[in-house]
Amino acid sequence: MTSTGSCTVDRHFYAKENVVFMPNPLPAIASELFFTDLDSTMIFSHRHPHDADCVWVEELNGKQQSFMTRKSFRFFQMQNRFRIVPLTTRSFQQFSRLRCLTETMGWQDALICNGAVRLCGEQEDLQWRSDSENLAAPHLQQLLSLKRAAANLCGTDAIVSAEPFLFYVKAADRVAEVTDLLLPLADPKQIIIFHDARKVYCIPQTLSKGAAAMRYAKLFADQPFWAAGDGELDIPMLNAASVRFCSPEISSRIRSDGQTFVCHAPFSDTVCDLLDQMSPKEI
Repeated sequence: MTSTGSCTVDRHFYAKENVVFMPNPLPAIASELFFTDLDSTMIFSHRHPHDADCVWVEELNGKQQSFMTRKSFRFFQMQNRFRIVPLTTRSFQQFSRLRCLTETMGWQDALICNGAVRLCGEQEDLQWRSDSENLAAPHLQQLLSLKRAAANLCGTDAIVSAEPFLFYVKAADRVAEVTDLLLPLADPKQIIIFHDARKVYCIPQTLSKGAAAMRYAKLFADQPFWAAGDGELDIPMLNAASVRFCSPEISSRIRSDGQTFVCHAPFSDTVCDLLDQMSPKEI
């Protein structure tokens, strides 16, 4: 056991030299779709440690990067009701750092790059990519124009691109400046501009998380789905869901139909508590 900040971290599950992976095979036959954001929803950064007992789930450059609460880790490893599909802005490289976690959880599919790319295990769905490229094509010129403007301000090294799907700017303490530059240049009907504490994202509206969730649901006869997310980019996904778990910060922007549950920190533990209280007949 090691300690990082206020987190107690158990390396047992991810120490490659002695770990015995115990992947959960049951979600493959689960009947209900559940889309979830990852960062600040299911896992959280070392920059924002929780007091909860935690499991280390991501490493970057040899350093502990992201954690999951032990309670949520155990819940999602053992549950067999939902087909959990991570829906995240993470790139392939960023998402691949969570491979041990997804294998242990039995999360067989993932929608990355804000849903523009579908991974089935380690294989990419090329038809999904082709469809995403077609959806992004009408907005590509504006996306590239915004990328040039951001590079002129911050330099090309600050730009991380997954063309034609999205790019983000590593803006650090210039987040407000970069956002104020890009917003007047963008057509809000074409491009989503969003920022967190350190990055500014530009994404075609046609590649929202809501659009991705509905595309995926079509593979399962358009069945209603559940969703969990804490941030602005999650709002389209949450509004498309029949049952949704959101943060207090975005709750006023969530549709009133369906069922909405507001989750406080640690977000994932509140989701687990609520799911524990529910039965399928409640939906």
